[in-house]
Amino acid sequence: FTASDITLLGMLLEVVAAAMYFSTQYDSDSLFIKATHDGMTGLANRALFMDRLRNAAARTGREQRPCGVLMIDMDGLKQINDGYGHRTGDAALIEFADRLKKATRNTDTVARLGGDEFGVILTPLETVDGMEVALRRIESQIHAPFVFEGRQYSLKASIGSALMPQDGTQPETLLELADQRMYAAKRLRKAEKKKANP
Repeated sequence: FTASDITLLGMLLEVVAAAMYFSTQYDSDSLFIKATHDGMTGLANRALFMDRLRNAAARTGREQRPCGVLMIDMDGLKQINDGYGHRTGDAALIEFADRLKKATRNTDTVARLGGDEFGVILTPLETVDGMEVALRRIESQIHAPFVFEGRQYSLKASIGSALMPQDGTQPETLLELADQRMYAAKRLRKAEKKKANP
């Protein structure tokens, strides 16, 4: 290499080093967000939800403060998709996620676990009654009418809950229990609807 070649290579190395530095400084946050959040709703994804649930379980064990877990199924998304198209269904899903986020506190974790299934970690709960207060707030926020492109849609949810440590301290056990209660609530709603419209 000549002296001018070495100078040019040195300048290129400086450019590459600067690019690598700035990519690690400014892209790591966006990569973290992509890896831990749902692309459509911006909520936490299942991986982040499970990590936060394990941390909440550990804290509950140390501090003896109750923590709540909710499993939430958005009712009627299939009917919206089938009747009005996926664009409307996506808008309803995003609205549902926004309402869940608005109904919870900054200390809570709201996640889209997949499809029309959501999870919420309520932490901390100052009292056991805090779970009921949170459920009423969420249901009230979700059930308000949703208008999209001039048409009104009804948003509904089936919710199951589990309380830590009363219902257990293992994340998988709490999720399974909340899930069972959510499906029980869904079955009850369907039975009530059938009874009202025989």
